[in-house]
Amino acid sequence: MEQIVPVILILVGLLFVIIGLVLMLRARAASKWPTTSGVMLKSELVEHTTKQRTNDHRIQTYTSYEPAVEYQYTVDGKMLTGKRLSFGLTRLPLEKAQELLGKYPVNAQVPVYYNPKNVKDSRLDVTAAAATPQLIIGIIIGAIGIVWLIVTLV
Repeated sequence: MEQIVPVILILVGLLFVIIGLVLMLRARAASKWPTTSGVMLKSELVEHTTKQRTNDHRIQTYTSYEPAVEYQYTVDGKMLTGKRLSFGLTRLPLEKAQELLGKYPVNAQVPVYYNPKNVKDSRLDVTAAAATPQLIIGIIIGAIGIVWLIVTLV
């Protein structure tokens, strides 16, 4: 029964590693996608506020920002609209989100990567922004679980 928690940690760590690897593989495949010219229709930040109770029963507030984009592009004479910036990118600190959106102002001409097998699947950036943190977190959680398991077995 002592081994349940470390095994759960190992499994959670493994899940994070798998998610990070999948993001990296998807981004690598997308880097080979063809590009077309697009026009930015929307480029704004969506604010997300999360409240969490601390151990001393105080409420702590965290604010993060999600880049929200919309762009129009044409493939084989067909006008399409996309809303995806990159793989795995979600919420960021304000400065980082503003810096990222600065590259995509409204009405700007931008290169759009699109999946040739499904032209509605597009991205403005084909990097996996969240892959490295996912991998690091997964490795740390998994390592803690492995050490814990070894200690409980000895």
